[in-house]
Amino acid sequence: MLDEEGSLTVHVGAGTTIMNLNSGVEDENGQARFFGADVVTDNDVLGWKNVTLPEQAIDPGIERIAGNGRWTLTAPVAMRFGLLAQKETDALFLEATGFNRRLNLDLVARRGARSRTGARSAAISATHLLVQKAALVLDVAPDEFDALEPRLRGDSPMLQIADTLINGSGLCRRLGEVGRDGRPEIARLVDEVVGDRGQWPLRDFLDERHVTRCSTSCYACVRQYQNRRYHPLLDWRLAISYLRGMIDPRYACSLDGNFDVYRELRVWLERASLHE
Repeated sequence: MLDEEGSLTVHVGAGTTIMNLNSGVEDENGQARFFGADVVTDNDVLGWKNVTLPEQAIDPGIERIAGNGRWTLTAPVAMRFGLLAQKETDALFLEATGFNRRLNLDLVARRGARSRTGARSAAISATHLLVQKAALVLDVAPDEFDALEPRLRGDSPMLQIADTLINGSGLCRRLGEVGRDGRPEIARLVDEVVGDRGQWPLRDFLDERHVTRCSTSCYACVRQYQNRRYHPLLDWRLAISYLRGMIDPRYACSLDGNFDVYRELRVWLERASLHE
């Protein structure tokens, strides 16, 4: 299904979803080294005579350590590869197609020229915030969703959420259903996240006690045990600003010098100066 509202495009579908991607240890420049293996024939299978085992992938280091003729190299070039985890499930994709190009919302690639830690942090924070909002509205636990890392679709940034259950639980499809106003449910939730101060999250996030004590994220806002590996990146202010930028092509995130229009931006200059 495809539906458009303003600058936000919502895609919902079932299929094979990439849950995780491991491209190996990064070098000093942040580039993935990938994993390596030689394709060999094992000439000594458990000591049996005249028994060989072809098409074996062996770490080149192990092959060199053995050094006794056990391995016969059968591929002319060593393989370079990454690892991924995938499963069949339903997924929901939110693509920003008409955002303000003065903002770097599209620098969410895993690495390379289209990757910036700040933009990825904002997009990841926005994804986890949406997962918690959706779970609250649908009355389910947040771990019923998988908050996937953002990616690019062409030159547009895309947030990704999938059902945790294999073959889908129907939750992502529910979020993609079109309501009476002709918009998907998830689009309405995004509007509520950034604009309704009477509902969670703004009702709680903008409480002065929370604004004062929470500089990035805490267990009273975006952090949860399930997203603990992302805690250093999570920031509730970035999450709200990123979602606002996805749906409003006029949003400039205070590039005009006005930091008082949106509450999440009011302390930005003060906090930025503390880290200079």
